Amino acid sequence: APPGWRSTPQRTAAMAAVRRSGDGEGEAWLLTGLGQLRYEQDEFEESYGYFRDALRLFEAHHDDVPQGAAQALLGMATARREQACYPEALELLGAALEHYERLGDRGARARVLYGLGYVYREQGDDPAARAAFAQALELHRAEDDRHGEALVLRAVALCHRAQGQYADAERLLRGVLRVFTELHDTFGVMYTEQSLAKVELRLGLLDASRERLGRCLELARERQ
Repeated sequence: APPGWRSTPQRTAAMAAVRRSGDGEGEAWLLTGLGQLRYEQDEFEESYGYFRDALRLFEAHHDDVPQGAAQALLGMATARREQACYPEALELLGAALEHYERLGDRGARARVLYGLGYVYREQGDDPAARAAFAQALELHRAEDDRHGEALVLRAVALCHRAQGQYADAERLLRGVLRVFTELHDTFGVMYTEQSLAKVELRLGLLDASRERLGRCLELARERQ
């Protein structure tokens, strides 16, 4: 979202201006940006509302803005996923995937498949989760997207961990950690360190786990 959107008066002024102009598509894109902003602020219900309103406006343009409708659907799905409203999240992700398949957007399809895998994993459907992650991984590799690939591999590692396959989880997470470090992705490093620390804990590597969690705490403090 543009820098000024973090200020409520500026957001209100921008919305008023675009509504006065009668630019429905412009308003829809503004709502999409606000939905993303509220998602990043962990305000998931507000985020969902903005994306839902954006979708209505995009759909009013029929097939003129398929990218916008797909993005709004994915935003709604992601908010519901964070709220653990999994049946609705799956329905929205399925609709978003159909849109992105028509658009031929491999990167976006990979992101939707990641979301599907996440939901399936949370529902305890390990085979479906792994199948979705495998498709997402293939698409990220086709796009040469190392960051996207690392995100999916971390998700696969969590499947291994949930199934008690700790050695496989540890191997994958160490590789993911190297990628996020090379890409200077602080959050990626922090969340992967946390995942790895939990695996080390299960393996009885208490000192290594404690040290790793200490680094996570330092990183979190630096980001505040």
